[in-house]
Amino acid sequence: MNSSSSVEKKVPQEVLINEQQNQPKRIGIVWYVVLIMYLILLGSTAYVTFFDNNGFASRQDTAQKLAQITNEDQLAFFNEIHENEVQNMEQINALATQSFNVVLGALLGFLSATVTILTGKEEQTEPDESS
Repeated sequence: MNSSSSVEKKVPQEVLINEQQNQPKRIGIVWYVVLIMYLILLGSTAYVTFFDNNGFASRQDTAQKLAQITNEDQLAFFNEIHENEVQNMEQINALATQSFNVVLGALLGFLSATVTILTGKEEQTEPDESS
């Protein structure tokens, strides 16, 4: 039996710390999950903001009801309902646009923080040799 094979090499703590600091930083699974959640939020708010804007005017039953109007009272009532719907859609669009901007800003902040962490170097506090 060789006694030297059972003896472990002891590595100084400073060497281990330096090796850990020199290793490249990696992105974990949590980062990808957060990124995917941000992208889902961004995609859904972008859809509501840019593609789902004109619900009232694009409905088929609205055109059919407009064709059935026969007198001025019905037309005035339809115009009032249509104006209320337009105001409601404007408020929804303003809220959707604001939500899109918030999610986009959060995503850009997340990516900026990631780049900062991956490329940033920790300041080393070593004594100044010139003193």
